[in-house]
Amino acid sequence: MPSFDILPPSGIDRADGSHGVGTPTPNEGLITSRPFFFEEDAGSPEIERGEQGTITHNFTCDINTGLVMIQGLSRGRVLTDSFGNLTKVLTTRLTRARGDVYRLSVTCESLSFDSPPERFRVRTIEQNFPLEKHPKYYRLVTYNTDPIFGLPIDPAPKSYGSEIVYYIHLAVDAPLATGRVQGLQFILDTTHIPDADITSLALDLYRKFLKQEETWYLPGLEVTWSRYFFLPPLLDPGGYIQDPVTEGGLPPFFWSDTGQFGGHNILEDLAADVNPLIYQDGIDWLKKADDLNYERTWFELVHTWIGAPIGLWDRGIYPNP
Repeated sequence: MPSFDILPPSGIDRADGSHGVGTPTPNEGLITSRPFFFEEDAGSPEIERGEQGTITHNFTCDINTGLVMIQGLSRGRVLTDSFGNLTKVLTTRLTRARGDVYRLSVTCESLSFDSPPERFRVRTIEQNFPLEKHPKYYRLVTYNTDPIFGLPIDPAPKSYGSEIVYYIHLAVDAPLATGRVQGLQFILDTTHIPDADITSLALDLYRKFLKQEETWYLPGLEVTWSRYFFLPPLLDPGGYIQDPVTEGGLPPFFWSDTGQFGGHNILEDLAADVNPLIYQDGIDWLKKADDLNYERTWFELVHTWIGAPIGLWDRGIYPNP
């Protein structure tokens, strides 16, 4: 017999009149005297298809049967029905009803059907590039420079892009006036820079450096797409160039303003209209490694791409399979 030295009763004890605690169930309230019974309610099971499919079974049973059942139906146990549908126990509840009858409620989440809906997110990534990397100064930094080897095309005394930028920094950062004058003289010397437009760009960059404008705001995009699987999926290690729309299989519902193929690409089209200087050539995308999370009953596979304009990703380093 249970001991009620400590009140209220705990565990499977009940204040049912034993030991003078509580009130016993009247004899006329007893529904059955069978030692064992287990029946499913008329309205059971209840099937709900929402964020994830759930099935709830409600039973009526005696206390001993209920206790045995609830011990075996622990959270996370996988059950299989006669049709092969797999479910995983989410919660099990045993409650006492009228007439010493107990009610057992078992709620399971679906495994083999009704996976959670896919998820999608676009997040901006702030990239503060050196000011000389701005497209406005592209002609300056590439002036008289071989695009492959980065060396001057014409020999000295004619200067080339990175050398000009060096003397701009020298003119700005020199601790003594003589150093600043030396840098400015190099910039203004038509022997070194015979192109007046390049000289104008160099002086413009010099003035901005004097005002401590050393970087410029260039937002990049991080796109994530989550999918759900019952069994562990294969993981993509990433590290290569891939457009999420044209090559990565991203559903049009996420990137098209019509939700269908043929609509405007929300990731790129408006950017090219409002800021053509930066985005006229589109966005370069790099596929990152997949993330895998286990969430209760499903494996969440997260695909990620990061994108930025003006050819950020080096084709010699990152392949484009």
